[in-house]
Amino acid sequence: MSIPVPSEANQLAFLGNVQRLLEEGQFTATYKFALLMALTDAAVEHGRDDGSALRIPLSVIAEKFVDYYWGHTRPYRSGVLAQNKGPNIALIGILAKVQINAGTVADARRKAEWPRVLRAVAQQIRTMPLFKLQTLRSGGKLLFLYEENVHDGAIELLPGVAFCLRRFSGFIRMLARHGWLNEIRRNARNAYLVGDAANLEDFLFGDERVPLGKVRDVLEPLQEGRCFYCGERLGVTPHVDHFVPFALYPGNLAHNLVLAHAACNGDKSDLLADFPHLERWVVRNNRYGGELADAMAQRGFTGDLESTIGVARWAYGRAEQSGALVWVRRHETRPCPRDISLRIDRHSS
Repeated sequence: MSIPVPSEANQLAFLGNVQRLLEEGQFTATYKFALLMALTDAAVEHGRDDGSALRIPLSVIAEKFVDYYWGHTRPYRSGVLAQNKGPNIALIGILAKVQINAGTVADARRKAEWPRVLRAVAQQIRTMPLFKLQTLRSGGKLLFLYEENVHDGAIELLPGVAFCLRRFSGFIRMLARHGWLNEIRRNARNAYLVGDAANLEDFLFGDERVPLGKVRDVLEPLQEGRCFYCGERLGVTPHVDHFVPFALYPGNLAHNLVLAHAACNGDKSDLLADFPHLERWVVRNNRYGGELADAMAQRGFTGDLESTIGVARWAYGRAEQSGALVWVRRHETRPCPRDISLRIDRHSS
């Protein structure tokens, strides 16, 4: 049974609680920012557009933590950044050991010890940020995200929380990243590394650029050498485009990538594509989902089709509610058609 969505007053109160948590919370490491981002991403991928509670296994959160922190074991300038006031966070050490035999997260996932790694990361999450994220400096608790207990290896977001995380995901992710960045910059142990470096944010969180060479040989045959959007022959320098724009969901999910002409990609920009493009994208992923996931995993990309469809459902649902424009073709847009998110499910089944 569908649970009513939170009222506008309750949504506003939720944002107030997020702001209060970031302003008054106890932050001695960057784990809490990562946890807030992980809960938001999990809600986008697995939540529903109603007020339902959402069960999130610790293994899902652990996967997110590995993705977020994987590159942080590398030296920034001349040293590894401190992410804690004391000795560096344990997760950096866990990942550094994994990286001895695995160059990418995709490599690590294929190793026999991967389940053990995830259990170690999940235990670290349970030990450190999980029961401390909602603690204020005053010592009090602001229990508005989840009750502080774990059942069958999972936590459960309170009713209405997943809806709010989904609706305000971009804003919450921006706040968490900003807090994480400031925590790194304020840490006295990083002063000799950070200075006024302008590229620190890119180092910590990456960006949307996907190397063409990594994906062209996978995507081009599936598209028969044609632009995903206009259908004309691709030239020598096609662009890799995030079908659901990176600005809406900053992740490089394998099934979300397509090849396009530079002109189509540039004109589409941060808009969602109209239904004919969406239908073709869903059909492609249904037909070649396993093959695409396997090939892209070897190149370091996450190949979870269910999560990718969840992201698309969320993105198009938001566009419907707000009356956002969708991209039809070059120089042509229109308001998002109604029920487009429901059509995703019909074509995915």
